[in-house]
Amino acid sequence: MKPEVTERLLRLQIQIVSETKNHYLLARDNCLALLERTESGLGSLGSTGFMTESGLCYLCWKQDRAILVGKSVEKPASPSEVDSIQQFSRDLKAALVL
Repeated sequence: MKPEVTERLLRLQIQIVSETKNHYLLARDNCLALLERTESGLGSLGSTGFMTESGLCYLCWKQDRAILVGKSVEKPASPSEVDSIQQFSRDLKAALVL
């Protein structure tokens, strides 16, 4: 990852918590996202997940209600969870200049 991208992530308090040959795992608070690594640099950014007591969940909408959906759970998302997930996604895109 280019130093300027790493710097922007750090300024937004986004951490690289793990990396493999093909991906970076990025996190802030309870929000997580996978970022693809390619030979030419950074690839696609995955959906933002949210860690809950039931495991990793993703923000979905049913009619006009925000819900968190995971492998074995579906629960209403609080306004603060929605805000946190959406802000993390916006910050990631800005930092990565996608």
